[in-house]
Amino acid sequence: MLVFIVLQMANAGQIPVPPIFTPCTFPTPTDNRHEYRLMCNTIPRLPFICDLHNQLPHANLIGIEAAYERYKAYFNQNNRSSLAVLIVRQLEAPASAAAVYKSASYSCLFESECNQMDTEVVHGFVNNIKIFIKIYTWKLYERWFPVDDSCTKANVLALMVLDGLINDVRKIPYVGIYTGWPLQEND
Repeated sequence: MLVFIVLQMANAGQIPVPPIFTPCTFPTPTDNRHEYRLMCNTIPRLPFICDLHNQLPHANLIGIEAAYERYKAYFNQNNRSSLAVLIVRQLEAPASAAAVYKSASYSCLFESECNQMDTEVVHGFVNNIKIFIKIYTWKLYERWFPVDDSCTKANVLALMVLDGLINDVRKIPYVGIYTGWPLQEND
């Protein structure tokens, strides 16, 4: 009986690997440093990486470390990194537009006065993986790098989703990159 249940779950899509966060609840170093340190596995030599599901312990990172050391001055300003790489195993899209509007865990989607989320964008967030990744990365960027008028360098946030979305049997990896430019220009 147990084998049957596991097979049914596997056929229905991926089994979620906690923790799973929305773009509004993902731990950031600016919102809650303690939670960020608890949830994000970081590498001392690569402090800009947040490895949420511990995917990198056995990876060969020598090339990345060498490149970071070489360009470190470009990635840091005022003792703050302008680069963030977030590695997650999987993400979960909301079940419906109503869930987005009703859940407090999606409230940050509606906080921006400059880039309003309308009904069409919310439906795209729920039903289209490209729009979901784009908006997820955008909102996470806004939380990771709060607006700072004194900042002259561009920040970069890269979101790497290794196993795709929960309940998507294809397990397609996705990468979203956001640099702070308007949403429509980051394709």
